[in-house]
Amino acid sequence: MTAASWPAGARALSIGEALVDVVHDRTGGVAEHPGGSPLNVAVGLARLGATVQLASCLGDDAHGAMVRRHVEASGAALAPGTLGAIPRTSTAQATLAADGGASYEFALEWRPVRPEVAGFDVVHTGSIAAYLEPGATTVLDAVGEAAASALVSFDANVRPTLIGSRDAAVARLGAFARIAQLVKMSDEDAAWLYPERTAELSAAALAAETGAVAVITRGAAGGLLAAGAEVLDFPAFPITTVDTVGAGDSFMAGFLFAVVAEGLAPALRRRAATAGELLPAARFAAACAAITASRAGADLPSRDEVTAFLAG
Repeated sequence: MTAASWPAGARALSIGEALVDVVHDRTGGVAEHPGGSPLNVAVGLARLGATVQLASCLGDDAHGAMVRRHVEASGAALAPGTLGAIPRTSTAQATLAADGGASYEFALEWRPVRPEVAGFDVVHTGSIAAYLEPGATTVLDAVGEAAASALVSFDANVRPTLIGSRDAAVARLGAFARIAQLVKMSDEDAAWLYPERTAELSAAALAAETGAVAVITRGAAGGLLAAGAEVLDFPAFPITTVDTVGAGDSFMAGFLFAVVAEGLAPALRRRAATAGELLPAARFAAACAAITASRAGADLPSRDEVTAFLAG
C-alpha cells in the first residue's frame, strides 16, 4: 500500500487555518515557513497526487503571498474567498525543543468565508479552525453539509492555550466527531481531552460513541486504530527524528490519500470499514509521518518518496 493512484475526478477540500510559522531553532536561528495543520494536510495530499483545495483566511499581504506560493507550488489551490479574507495573515511563533518537539504562541484571526463544499469527495478539517470563533461555527456548518455526500475527516489537534476550557473543547470535538467518519488525534491530544482514560480507552470510546473510525497516533510508538468494537495497534517506522513539525499532518494526509486511492472511502462513509481493512492505510500514513519527522520543518513527502521509503 499504496500502489493505487488518486482517482481521476476525485477532489479533496481541507478547511482551516493557514499561517506563517516563525521558527526559533535550538541554535538561536529564526526562519519563516508557511504552516497550519489544515494547510499542511492540503499540501501533503497534493504532493501525494491528490486534487485538493485549501479553504482558509489570509491577509492580502506578504505573508499571505508566501502561503499562496507554497500551496500552489505543492500542486494545491486556494479556495475562492481565502486570500484577503482578513486584514493580516496569522502567525505562529514556534520554538523547537532539544527532542525535536515544538511549542507555539499564536497571533491568529479565524474569520473564513463559508466554503463551498459541493462537488468534493473528501472534506477535512480540525485543529484551531474547529475551536476558535467566529470561524469554528462556520466550519461546523460546512462539514455538516458536506457529510451528506463526502468523506469527512477531523483532526482534534488541540492547542490548549487557544481553545479555552477542556469541557468546551470536548463538547466541540464531539460535535465534529459525530459528523465525521474519520477522527484523528495524538496521544497528547487524548491525554489532555480525556485525562481519566488511556489512549486505548479513548480510541475505543470515540469509535463506540460516534460511529467514526478513530485513530490515535503515538509518535515513535506507532498508533491505535479503532472501528466498531475493534482496536488494533500499528507500528511506527524507526527513524532518526530531526523534528516533529508537521508529522501528524503528514500522517493525516497519507491516511486520507490511501483510503481514497484504495477505494475504501465508500466503506468509511457508510461507517462500515473495519480496523483490519484500514491497517494498510495506517502503514502508508506512518511512512509519510516518518519521512516528515526525519527532516527539518513541515516538509511533507511526495508519492515517489513514500514509495521509495516503503521499498527500502
